[in-house]
Amino acid sequence: MPVHSLGIAAGRDHFTVALSGKELRERLKTFIQIDREKARDDFKLGPDSRDWQVKLAQEDLKKRDWVRCIAEILYRPFDSRETCYTGQSRGFHCMPRQDVMRHFFGAEPNFGLCTTRSVEISAGWHHVFATRQPIQLHSVSLKEVNYVFPLYLYPNGKMPEADLFPHANGRRPNLSAKFIEDFCQKLRVNFVPVGFGHPAKRIVGPDCMFNYAYAVFHSPDYRERYAQFLRADFPRLPITCDFELFRALAGFGGELVDLHARGKGEPQEIGFPVKGDNVIDEARYQPTQGREPGRVWINDEQYFEPVAETAWTFPIGGYLPAQRWLKDRIGRTLGYDEQQEYQRIIWALMETRRLMAEIDASIKQHGGWPMN
Repeated sequence: MPVHSLGIAAGRDHFTVALSGKELRERLKTFIQIDREKARDDFKLGPDSRDWQVKLAQEDLKKRDWVRCIAEILYRPFDSRETCYTGQSRGFHCMPRQDVMRHFFGAEPNFGLCTTRSVEISAGWHHVFATRQPIQLHSVSLKEVNYVFPLYLYPNGKMPEADLFPHANGRRPNLSAKFIEDFCQKLRVNFVPVGFGHPAKRIVGPDCMFNYAYAVFHSPDYRERYAQFLRADFPRLPITCDFELFRALAGFGGELVDLHARGKGEPQEIGFPVKGDNVIDEARYQPTQGREPGRVWINDEQYFEPVAETAWTFPIGGYLPAQRWLKDRIGRTLGYDEQQEYQRIIWALMETRRLMAEIDASIKQHGGWPMN
């Protein structure tokens, strides 16, 4: 995937990113109406730096219809927030990475692979997440900087090699010619430049390839086997020549993408049974005790249940999403939609662990590592 970049460097995350669009609109409406020093004090923006200055941020917003620029950004795993994406460097964001991020604002939904180039492997490698939105510099890892690889590119983007495909529906795959050639030769398939293709007819598209890669990167055996390599570089994709294994892994990867990027899932088994003020005072886990299932407490009276401890401690990159999502909202009131979203996150984490085990089982069933 030759076109990629670091995530957006917002410059002042606490100011440029908000938990809701309404909160951000109210903040920016005030910001552009007051003088520079009052804005600095009121919003705790601190001294100007080379790349982010109050004056430049105000000027950037004032010269455009900034309300129409409000968009979602993947701030943390399972945590989409709102920002104002103008695409102007050293404006509202210090480094918006427009050449790559603009591909997430095309006419049709796009997907991207968010990962890191290297990690400290002591706790294991789990630094990958699928996104349909632009990312910021630390979306999957607080310590390491993050990169995003869009699956599709829209016209007028930069492509470091000849444009191999017509702009089908205004987009082309962000896949190198060499990769496509190797992939098709090894699996003995034909390639189509948009969509899933028809795997049953041995016709494969970029979405199917993306799902296959996403499954492989979630294989616990892959992460352990290539741990030393993952310490130093981007994850690399082994290509199987077993077409049935490819189809199985692409199916598992599609389920993971649904959970992580499409927000799918109806966690009917996870409840929020006690009425109260819904204010998040804490994020505390209570393990299963006798007949009482595992619970996540948000205050002295209210909790989510049943929550498996494996979901509470499930890592993605440098984060524990089940914990971080709540801790970032301490002091706020949990609305109905947010209750539903947190229940979905817990369910998605449990399903992710199940699918990871299925992925390894499928690889072992087809001969194990190395994949041939």
